[in-house]
Amino acid sequence: MIEKHKHYLKDDKGLTLKQRITPHEFVTEYLKTRRNATQAVKNIQPNLTELSARNKGMRLLTNAHTQTLLNDIDDLITIGATKGVKRALQMVDSDNEDVATRNSWNLIEHARGKATQRVETQSTTVNLSLSLEDITHLTHKTNVVK
Repeated sequence: MIEKHKHYLKDDKGLTLKQRITPHEFVTEYLKTRRNATQAVKNIQPNLTELSARNKGMRLLTNAHTQTLLNDIDDLITIGATKGVKRALQMVDSDNEDVATRNSWNLIEHARGKATQRVETQSTTVNLSLSLEDITHLTHKTNVVK
């Protein structure tokens, strides 16, 4: 019987299970929204007002468990980025000249952005004049071919 109505039970902060957002839930959504706390809360609980979502997002961001999760994720990103840079530098130092050149250009493009290419445009104006007789003649020829 309790299992059936468990979403009405309140925790020590007076929140029902439907109202409560776990740090794990929040961090998952927070990263999906490119670290927008308000939007993360609204995605989890769409019925909240903007102000309520902002306040709840701020509370969740200052939660110690949430901060631990975010710090762990940032550490993993840093480790991955460091490994990526080391690997890219190894590829630049490759004995294969083609591989070294290609990877050198990739590093330059990522660091400074891709070089812009000059685009030339050319336009041509064509004046076409057809009479109703010409159109009728073309239509008749098309029908005959079929």
